Amino acid sequence: MRALWYFTLYFELLGEEELYDLSSIPKNFALQKRNAIDENLIIDLRKERKLGARRIQSELKRLHDISYSTATIHKVLIESKSNATAVKYREKECKWTFTKLLIIYINILQ
Repeated sequence: MRALWYFTLYFELLGEEELYDLSSIPKNFALQKRNAIDENLIIDLRKERKLGARRIQSELKRLHDISYSTATIHKVLIESKSNATAVKYREKECKWTFTKLLIIYINILQ
């Protein structure tokens, strides 16, 4: 009831157009500190040196005096979706398979 009372009071005083300006929508987002230059620094560190989010965080602080959380750095890396940021691991070829070892073991027993 209290909210309805305030709404009618403001509506009568200001009108419909002025009432929209009093909304609680933030006019600017002060906590967003990411920008394109910093995102490019993060992606370049990942491409050139293949660092993870934690090490990128410490390198940004050491080299450029920029501080971001590891979650923010991780978001930038995920959003970039560049193949260069993905570290690709190849499967190691096994020299000895089970069948080879089994054949060798049988030959030893004979």
